[in-house]
Amino acid sequence: MENKENLKEEYPDISGLAGLSEEEIKLKIEESELNALRQTRNYLLQLTDWTQLSDVPQLIKDKYKNYRQDLRDITKTYKNTSKVVWPDEPKN
Repeated sequence: MENKENLKEEYPDISGLAGLSEEEIKLKIEESELNALRQTRNYLLQLTDWTQLSDVPQLIKDKYKNYRQDLRDITKTYKNTSKVVWPDEPKN
């Protein structure tokens, strides 16, 4: 059986977690989960950006106003995507 040093040379750590304390690893994971939540939120906002253009009727803008605000505020309530309850997109 190879020793750990040979394994480290053959399979270097690419996670960026080597040498970190358990608390530091926990913080990195939480940061990663929050970033995933933000990415999903940003994608959902992008899908509805068209609703705020100047040539869109005010009725549609108003329908999407609260939905878009709820998306922006999602990180105030949730810190990862595992238990998030996404707001319902309005029907046109």
